[in-house]
Amino acid sequence: MTGNKEQNIEHKTRVIVIRHTNTGFHGVYFLGMADAPITRDGIEHARDIGEKLKGLKIDKMYSSCLKRSMMTAEEIARPHGLEVEHRKEFNEVDFGVMDGLTGEQVDGRYPGLMDERNKDKIHFKPPEGESQIEARDRVIPAFKRLFELHSGKTVIVVMHGVLMKLIFREVTGKTIKGAGEYIGFGCRMHYGKDGDGDIEFIKMENDVPSEGDKDWKPGKK
Repeated sequence: MTGNKEQNIEHKTRVIVIRHTNTGFHGVYFLGMADAPITRDGIEHARDIGEKLKGLKIDKMYSSCLKRSMMTAEEIARPHGLEVEHRKEFNEVDFGVMDGLTGEQVDGRYPGLMDERNKDKIHFKPPEGESQIEARDRVIPAFKRLFELHSGKTVIVVMHGVLMKLIFREVTGKTIKGAGEYIGFGCRMHYGKDGDGDIEFIKMENDVPSEGDKDWKPGKK
């Protein structure tokens, strides 16, 4: 998916939002604040992304404060010789008591909670956690500030899938599914801004067909 102003990308303030690479938790549905590291394949994938972006002049790198994001960012940053700044605003949604569990496990431990969530996923707030609305209200201002702090520069932020969906919806007014897209491990979403103009979605890049592709290898499409 590509915005219709991609040809002017060199003139923009550019923010590339990247999802962390593979954690190996394919069967764990709710992975929020549970602090899982990336796998060996995830490390290789992150290094491959760093090489793919080597031709860009990256001025600043951020990540969330969770291991899977920090480890991915460190590998991507290495070819660029950059330090990674960790920001809690970019942490994944806090799923509270559901964190680290499958939907089936949630049903077993907290009967009725999945039904409550499925009625309104955006506003649903799990016990000891946060709603997607609350997550949106912390990540969107932080995302927009990057364009002010780094005007005319190119910035990378490594974060998490739900937050990336929330940002995409804020900028485009569309859902990822509605746009016919998906956010796989290592997915890169490019945003740009000219002067006082609006933030634009430019393009999305995925290396794997789905996050369940545990056999990903460098160079695989």
